[in-house]
Amino acid sequence: MIVVTGSSRTGTSMMMQTLINLGYPSVAPKFAPVHDNIIEYNRNGFYEIDLEDIKKLGEKDSTKAVKIFGNCLPYVDQAHVSKIIVMVRNREDASKSTVPLFDKLGYVGCVYKSYDANYKIIESYVKNKDTLFVRFETTIEYPEREVLKVVNFLEKEFTQSNINKAINNIKHYSHGDIFSEPCLRKQ
Repeated sequence: MIVVTGSSRTGTSMMMQTLINLGYPSVAPKFAPVHDNIIEYNRNGFYEIDLEDIKKLGEKDSTKAVKIFGNCLPYVDQAHVSKIIVMVRNREDASKSTVPLFDKLGYVGCVYKSYDANYKIIESYVKNKDTLFVRFETTIEYPEREVLKVVNFLEKEFTQSNINKAINNIKHYSHGDIFSEPCLRKQ
């Protein structure tokens, strides 16, 4: 199983779409019913499963990709994880982008704490595991180069058509607030 991890608004959904375009099935749907009132924050899809489903991941998912935030990694049976892709984004930018979503969900005031906690858990989880760290900013600036890094890391043959789909998806991906006014905390 390929695990995509990171913190909120660091490009984990974009990486899931990259893997899907390369040909990996996703464990999770693009949107789950729990996302109905927050779709506006990620129209490209969330690809997330809840904690109970994370605990059930196993052999049946060994050829799939799954997105799991750092705080949920301890619940994954490591025997079924073949590779981990960690998405990293500038802490300030990711946090500013997360504020409106967290506010809507009622998690006011915990954006930085969440970011830091996720990466602390990730740091300890990925030790001695086949892991690739991918920077969000670099991926959107150089999609061809970064997709090829992912392809090489996965050590699997992909069609050129699928590689091109993955690259073009990033080129045309709606990156939300990075191209608009900075998000400001509601007063």
